[in-house]
Order: sequence, then structure tokens, then C-alpha cells
Amino acid sequence: MVEKINDGWQLDDAALLLLGSALECFDRMRKAQGILRREGIVIRDRFGQKKQHPATLVERDAKMALVRNLKALNLDLEPLNLPGRPHGGR
Repeated sequence: MVEKINDGWQLDDAALLLLGSALECFDRMRKAQGILRREGIVIRDRFGQKKQHPATLVERDAKMALVRNLKALNLDLEPLNLPGRPHGGR
């Protein structure tokens, strides 16, 4: 994935680290979402009391870190002109 994105933008070493971190966060978020789909967002503790599934916290934290990393990358910049890629702004 990093190579595919790197073909469209010129990224320095720091940006590549941010991108790698963003992708790790995305992966962690998706794994937590899979657990929540299987087990639900509410579980019962050893006393039978309902409580928030710990994976909800993992999902939240990973999503927040993903957004922070993507904002830091500032990928709103126009990518390099690649053949077959449309030009223009928003």
C-alpha cells in the first residue's frame, strides 16, 4: 500500500513514517471492529454485569491516531501528474 501511495506523491522519510503509522492504525481499527462485530460492543464481566467491550476503546484510539496521522501528512496537496489521473482541485 505504501508503494502505491508513494507513486502518487513525493514523500520524505518523515512522511513515510507517518503513512506507515496511519496504516498500522487503520489495521488495528479494522481488527477491533471485527472483534466487535463478533462479540458485540457490550459484554458481561465475571459478576454478570454489562460493560463496554475493551475493543471499543482500541477502535476509538486507533481511529483518532489514524486521523491525526493523515492530517499530519497533509495529503490535500495535488499529487504528481500521473498518466490517466484527472487533474484539478476539489
